[in-house]
Amino acid sequence: MRLMSWWLLALAAFAVLGCSGGGGESDPSISVDRSTVSVSATPAEAAPVVTVLLSAQDMPAEGLYLSVDSTYNGVQSVSWTSPSEDRALIEIRFFAPGQLPNGVYRDTVTISVCRDGYCARHVNNSPLRIPVTYTVSGSYNADAQASADRTQVVLTASKQDAVLPVASVVVSSSEALPGGVYVQATSSGQGIASVTSTSLSPTQTRVDVSFLTPQSLDVGRYDGSVTLRVCIDSSCNRALVGSPLTLATQYTVNNEPIPEPGLTPIDVASRAALPHDVVDAEYSRALDSVVMVASWPSPALYIHDTRTGTERRVALAKVPTAVSVSPDGRQAAVGHDALVSIVDLTAASPVVRTLQVSANVYDLVLDGSGRVHAFPRSSQWEQLHTIDVATNTETLVQALGGIYGNTRARLSPSGTSLYMANSGLSPDDIAKIDLTTSPPSYLYDSPYHGEYAMCSNLWFKEDGSTIYTACGNTLRSSSVKANDLIYAGRLALSSDSTYGYRIVSLSQSSLVKEVALIEMNSAQCLSAYEPLSCKTHLNLYESDFLNRSSVRSIPPVSVGGVGYAQEGRFVFHSADGSVKWLISRLVGMPDPASEYQLVRLR
Repeated sequence: MRLMSWWLLALAAFAVLGCSGGGGESDPSISVDRSTVSVSATPAEAAPVVTVLLSAQDMPAEGLYLSVDSTYNGVQSVSWTSPSEDRALIEIRFFAPGQLPNGVYRDTVTISVCRDGYCARHVNNSPLRIPVTYTVSGSYNADAQASADRTQVVLTASKQDAVLPVASVVVSSSEALPGGVYVQATSSGQGIASVTSTSLSPTQTRVDVSFLTPQSLDVGRYDGSVTLRVCIDSSCNRALVGSPLTLATQYTVNNEPIPEPGLTPIDVASRAALPHDVVDAEYSRALDSVVMVASWPSPALYIHDTRTGTERRVALAKVPTAVSVSPDGRQAAVGHDALVSIVDLTAASPVVRTLQVSANVYDLVLDGSGRVHAFPRSSQWEQLHTIDVATNTETLVQALGGIYGNTRARLSPSGTSLYMANSGLSPDDIAKIDLTTSPPSYLYDSPYHGEYAMCSNLWFKEDGSTIYTACGNTLRSSSVKANDLIYAGRLALSSDSTYGYRIVSLSQSSLVKEVALIEMNSAQCLSAYEPLSCKTHLNLYESDFLNRSSVRSIPPVSVGGVGYAQEGRFVFHSADGSVKWLISRLVGMPDPASEYQLVRLR
């Protein structure tokens, strides 16, 4: 018999049998060399294969159509080949005995030979049905033992780690198995996400236990167990001696910080824990002092003399929201809800003077002309609140188009104007207010509408020629409108897979021609959740051409044997530019007297 191509898709199970001879009408018939098939095997043996010889008599010139099918209890597959024009070999392949429970499996193999593709005209003796009996009995190998390379998994992860923790166990059979080592796994308890297995060899399979991401769990210990059924077949009908195996799991999630890979950490000369929190801070170069306001342990302003390491405390009447140091570095204004405090930073025992303001102060600027300019905390359009310090008189200034709540502002080094960066608007922008008029008057905003992101904050170069925005874009500053707020280059910031990094604090020293800034990965650090994955860096640039000279990580800090992630909050240059000071926060520190740190950098 020879196999010819079959052209009818609807009858793709049939193939054409033909012969080279010709001649008149014939009455074809078929026969097989065995009318029944009976096989037996033990679980240790290979899968049986039986061949049935099909013969055709009186083949017509146009050929015949052949189809072979079966039920599939013990039979895995049937197929045929044609060694000659009048014969076909029907191959019956059975399931591996090790994959079946002991028992008798009965099937029927059906052979159909027809004159037409629809098999409406069977030849004599067609269809032929061959009963098939497959008996599986006996045991596999009483000596085949299951074992694992460990019975317990102990795993620790930090909540800062986004990687899915996985522990692997190698399960072995003492004897090689035809299909390899099959493992069925079930888990119970806490912390386990999934269990999978991968065959390594006829004697070994690797089991991978995946745990829930530490970011999705609370800090604590999660105990569980994995039951491993070790078998010689995929259905686990036959288990090895020693099966099932039990794997105990202990998964601990902690707050231990993870140093940022690939970056050199900051070089610390000294570190001191501040006995208070830090709501806001500025630097007085006239006094070489860090001026901070705090809400804990009680509302206060602190003057930290960096030359002597001493700190003076000035009590405040209300919780502070912001601080501004005057251009001469000798006075400070502190914002509160409906109040502004004025503090003489040079007095041995400063007397706090309070001013009334009809706003909850978000930011404020103390100019050199005896006025405080306050910006409200809100999410709506507002007015500028200008308070005359001498008379405690408040004036509301309506800027063209309004001032949106939560605006950050800086005094130009010339003292003649305010530059303010809005927040919560799209696109964000920077606008200018003239302080030479009384009351102050709105001038204009930048000529851009989203071309250069501002990111809601800004800082000045000491000489006043450049504005640095929180997104890294820089703008020129000028008394001439045509030259003012014009793009002047970019400070290169780090990138990540989400929204990138932005600047949270910046200091520029003209004496050493250096920009020092703290950048943060904004998606994590601005998250509403505790930002354990927040990363901050200290970047340095030469200030003439904005070339970046270094990026340093602000690494975890160990206190009392416990590690805490460290967030950079503020950076300042000393008056002569030779020293840089960093204020950082230790995330998760339970002791508020150690949460904020003042760091001197080398």
